[in-house]
Amino acid sequence: MIERDIGPIEVAVFNVGGNVRFGITETTERVYRKVWEMGGYAGFLVGREVAKVMLPRKHGTIYRANVSGALRA
Repeated sequence: MIERDIGPIEVAVFNVGGNVRFGITETTERVYRKVWEMGGYAGFLVGREVAKVMLPRKHGTIYRANVSGALRA
């Protein structure tokens, strides 16, 4: 565990590089689901787990930076 082996978690950065190169009409359900799992679901899991240690201390910062998919048309 990071807290035990390294020290208190004060900052968590989630920035998955799941940028796929498919247009909307070529994107399959499987590709969409994998991108969602990497960005949406994994981001939720990271945030939830670090919040469990940050909230009791009332200290910490969580950054979520994986928004490249929002730039696609």
